[in-house]
Amino acid sequence: MKTIDIIRTGTPETPGYNDTFAIIENGIELLAGRLSTEPNPYQPGTLKPWVDVYARIAEGLYVWELIPNHPKYGRCILINGGGDVPTLNPNPNHNRAYVASEIFGHRGDTATWRGSRGCITVSPIDEEVFFKVFKDGEKGKLIIRKAV
Repeated sequence: MKTIDIIRTGTPETPGYNDTFAIIENGIELLAGRLSTEPNPYQPGTLKPWVDVYARIAEGLYVWELIPNHPKYGRCILINGGGDVPTLNPNPNHNRAYVASEIFGHRGDTATWRGSRGCITVSPIDEEVFFKVFKDGEKGKLIIRKAV
């Protein structure tokens, strides 16, 4: 079983992909690089700050499943089966509860704009290499840790 181990160093306000990850299987590191666990800094169109419109998922232990051809995200990972994931902020999309659902790991929009309302995003530059590590339908563990 593969584990995606993420160390969070970014913030929603910081552009780009500032968190580090390692994909590990049987104690062997298969791939390491950068991605983001952060939502967009603001909502395009309205320019409302992230905290008023998005969720920031909490550090913790989760499960994932590789979805080979999602209608919106293409090849992606689904976190906790699409069910609840705890958040660090009251989520305006869930009656201000500290929870989000339908959280994915997917390709970001550009090298600097994540295109995330709360999902984990991989830079388009790294997308192909990242998702090649996984088999269709594969399941594993996800760890998000705060940098010390």
